[in-house]
Amino acid sequence: MKMQIAKIFLLIVTIFLFSACKNAENEIIEPGEIASLPEPTSQPATPQPPSWRDAFAEILFEHKQMGDGLRFFLYDFDRNEIPELLIVGEYEDEVYDAVYTFHDGAAFSLEYDEEVRISDYALYARGGIIAPMDETEGMIPSLVGIGTLFGASWYCWQVVMDGDRLVIQNSGGIIIDYDTLHELFDDFGRDADTETLHAAIEEHTHFYVNDEIVSEEEFFRVFNIAHGVNGIWHRLPLPLLITDENINDVIYFLRGT
Repeated sequence: MKMQIAKIFLLIVTIFLFSACKNAENEIIEPGEIASLPEPTSQPATPQPPSWRDAFAEILFEHKQMGDGLRFFLYDFDRNEIPELLIVGEYEDEVYDAVYTFHDGAAFSLEYDEEVRISDYALYARGGIIAPMDETEGMIPSLVGIGTLFGASWYCWQVVMDGDRLVIQNSGGIIIDYDTLHELFDDFGRDADTETLHAAIEEHTHFYVNDEIVSEEEFFRVFNIAHGVNGIWHRLPLPLLITDENINDVIYFLRGT
């Protein structure tokens, strides 16, 4: 009897072990039951240096909060392919000028004397800003004087960067000697022969550089602009209002500069 019980017990143990082995082969291990593998380490992204576009956009968004009396444009004073940012207009009933350059990863405000009145020339009805030819550095703010039947004098300034300052390198103009013409002609020359009048005006129109009379050729050489006063020079377009659309279009080159 004991022998039979032992055999039955051995049979039960054998069946149990066989069943346990089979279950171990088919068992599905849940993810939480095993140690998770360490995630591969990645190198931190190298921070990108600030761009002049982002720096200027931030400055413009700040100026946008100052009201709608300000405008802006870009101009590359030193021809290094990174333009300067010029903000012009009125703020709190006063003329407002600000010029920013970008170097060493940051934007800086340029200093300049009050004679560098960019707003007056960029926005004034008889003013304008001219880019010199041949990638010459600097810009040329200009102003047309009050016109008469003898014509209108024209004044200009050559503004360049000197470090982190804007300075007037040369000043000049094409100046008509009205006093002499009034002595030569009555009633602004209305009764004079046209050819005679034009010849007299040409004779008494002088080219000035830094308060000295120079030849016409020397004048245009110094300022490096093309001959002529009436629109054939490279005049910059009018500054744009500081709006989100204009900031995106101009600063990020969606519309160009």
